[in-house]
Amino acid sequence: MTRKGECYFYGSKHDKIPDDSIKDLISKADYVLLENFDTRNKWLALKKQPCAIVIIGGILLYFSLILRSSKDMKYVESIATKMGKKTEYVDSSLTEVFSSNPLSVTLLSYGSCIAEVILLLLLLKVGIPAIGILAKGSTSFSHSLSKIAVLIIWIVIVVPIITLVGFLFSKRGINNSFRDPKVIERARELIERGYNVLIVRGSHHKDFIIRGLQKYSINCKDYPR
Repeated sequence: MTRKGECYFYGSKHDKIPDDSIKDLISKADYVLLENFDTRNKWLALKKQPCAIVIIGGILLYFSLILRSSKDMKYVESIATKMGKKTEYVDSSLTEVFSSNPLSVTLLSYGSCIAEVILLLLLLKVGIPAIGILAKGSTSFSHSLSKIAVLIIWIVIVVPIITLVGFLFSKRGINNSFRDPKVIERARELIERGYNVLIVRGSHHKDFIIRGLQKYSINCKDYPR
């Protein structure tokens, strides 16, 4: 019977270089599993779920900011490579999430569309007359001004709020349904074959991944303490 390998989890902060303990953990591992959510095929994802345009926009914005400030994954990869360790990026993709068409993604996508339409109609119904009255100018001028004001409110306030709310709801679902199960499965496979595995992931992934591995009787030591 093959001896199970050891499991280590390092909860990283994407905008900071990991502390020195990461080097000790890498030295103990045979495989280092890293994260890198693939957002390249956004148009294909949008084609699959056109109503998810706001959510996809929020996801792209979030990951573009993360990647722009991300220092941790490449740093860990470079150290692990120098130490002769095997590295793998184990993650999901935007295409996979929106092509799989789970009920939660579909409901969230259409829900954001419906919310946008309802709020737009409400703004047109209430906002234009209200702004027109406040403008107190000629009828045509007030009406034109009202339309411009409604459009500005829509772009600057409503769409970003729906994007943020939709993304916050979808982010956890994407992590728990698509991203983290992949690393759990890959880590389990390697550990059961006798390899020591270090998982380097954003710290907010820790609890779900550690609990997921415990279901296979794998206790993953988490760092930093």
